[in-house]
Amino acid sequence: MINFTKRLTSVFCAVFLVALGCVTFSAESRQKLTDDANLLSRTEQNEITQMLEDASAQTDWDVIIYTNYNYIDEYDIEDYTNEYYDNHNYGIGDQKSGIILNIDMGSREMYVITKGETMYYISDERNDDMLDSIQAELISGDYYEAAETFVKYTVNYYEQGKPTSGTFTNVKINEKKDHPIRYSLIHYGIPSFIAGAIISLVTVFIIYRKYKNNGKKNIYDLEANSKTMLTTSNDIFLTKSVSVTTIQSDSSSSGGGHSGGGGGSSHGGGGRSF
Repeated sequence: MINFTKRLTSVFCAVFLVALGCVTFSAESRQKLTDDANLLSRTEQNEITQMLEDASAQTDWDVIIYTNYNYIDEYDIEDYTNEYYDNHNYGIGDQKSGIILNIDMGSREMYVITKGETMYYISDERNDDMLDSIQAELISGDYYEAAETFVKYTVNYYEQGKPTSGTFTNVKINEKKDHPIRYSLIHYGIPSFIAGAIISLVTVFIIYRKYKNNGKKNIYDLEANSKTMLTTSNDIFLTKSVSVTTIQSDSSSSGGGHSGGGGGSSHGGGGRSF
């Protein structure tokens, strides 16, 4: 009985440690500020983190800042930032709503990504205003002010509500990646069902037209109009021929290029150099 109790206690402790590790990992991967470029002092990091947490609580969006020296160029930083957001499980609610500012000091590029409900609060006009203001602070080397400006614009746009005018060309929807099952049903399942139904109806109609008089009229009297005559039948074996073809197989294989595609999940936003 004592041994059983010890084993049960050991199992409980192991499960508890694993759960604690998972919670710790989740907290670390979802932190609001990741200042890998060390642009801010410890005090400034704490202040910006508090701003991000307050903004997230007020807007119900995940408000994130990430600084680094990744040297991602202007052509790839959009996809990189979008994947960074997704891979770190950011986002609040079913739509994973949120906004992230990525500052790459290596390539001197910055990018803002909006996700979920946040995409429809930030029109092209609002997006440009925010990016221009952040860019100006970064060019001046005022990194704390750049982070603060990002947070203030985000909260301000939330308080203003969804714009009733303007354009949203910055928003890119990828329903195939966001909702693969629904996309497959709409784009493949329903058309296939309709096509199958049409083919079935046409086939039934043709068969009906062809056999509609079967058993009623125009019946051919096979017994009265046919005659079978059998004469001597002989089977003569002439010869046998076997043809063999050898198929050469190439044991070597050549490598091919890999083609990627599909794009990232739906998002909005834009970027600037500084």
